[in-house]
Amino acid sequence: MMIVGISMAFSLIAVYPIKILLYTVIYTFIYKKVNPENSFICDTTISDKVEQTNDSEYLQNLSTQRSQAMYHPLTQHKINEIQHSKHLYYRFWHLANILITLFYLMVLVDYLATDSLGFYLNNNNLNTTFSGACSKTGTLFQITDSETFTNYLKQEFVNSFYKQNYYNGRIIEKLEKFDAAGWVCDYNHRLIGVPRIRQVRVKSGTCKMSTLMKKIEKISCLGEITSVSEDKDDYGLGWSKIIFNANTDIMTPWKYYTSNISGSPFLTGISRKMYPGGGYIRDLHRKYDRSFDSIQRLIKNKWLDEYTRAIFLELSVYNV
Repeated sequence: MMIVGISMAFSLIAVYPIKILLYTVIYTFIYKKVNPENSFICDTTISDKVEQTNDSEYLQNLSTQRSQAMYHPLTQHKINEIQHSKHLYYRFWHLANILITLFYLMVLVDYLATDSLGFYLNNNNLNTTFSGACSKTGTLFQITDSETFTNYLKQEFVNSFYKQNYYNGRIIEKLEKFDAAGWVCDYNHRLIGVPRIRQVRVKSGTCKMSTLMKKIEKISCLGEITSVSEDKDDYGLGWSKIIFNANTDIMTPWKYYTSNISGSPFLTGISRKMYPGGGYIRDLHRKYDRSFDSIQRLIKNKWLDEYTRAIFLELSVYNV
């Protein structure tokens, strides 16, 4: 909801004003010309001929020019016509400005209503999908421990975001087409790319213990996630000692990836605690079976344990 609110606020503050300004510039150039067609350029070179009083040809031309109608005073009828024309001109542009302003307001209201409704529908549909409205086997809000979370991943999550049947009952996965995969169970969204599971972990011994408690054997003390306590080491299968080259480009869920590599932002949880954008990442697949097998292997090798502090299910969808 916070990300949706930020996106909507950005649209109100930045996107809409820019659109209105662009519309204003376009309509100004269309309906208002800078230079009217009946404008003319005065030739001022004649005023420089102050020493041509003895030039008969010049005086004859000057007399001819002054005999034209432009040097005669305007009649009252002509003055009334010009005033009436100017009055109509200003009334027209006053009415045009009112209509254009109303049009801008209508466009703005339409954008606000459309985007607000779009934000609500997309967010509400995804919340419904995450909450277990599709498979009815469990909801995201019923998770209380690692066991219920792994059950949610295996049952609700993969069934919700990897729909296997169309409306007519045809099996999507058996079509073996890339474009046929990625339907969400509400049939209103499709996946862009593949979902990602990301976790952040803490190091062992990251909390403070009294001297008396330290003397007690088999006491595990794990602190909350901070920039100091966050685990950023690379491991092997099952969080064992590393057995692969840390510089390899192979994507493995046992290797730490920074936020620059993962592309994930810092997020704030319900407890107002800030969680980093890095972590240990497992990208799923486009197909249901392969994604389900990947989740099964993570669970089997105890990818989630007592050192896990937060799990993020990251995916991109578009509305169809």
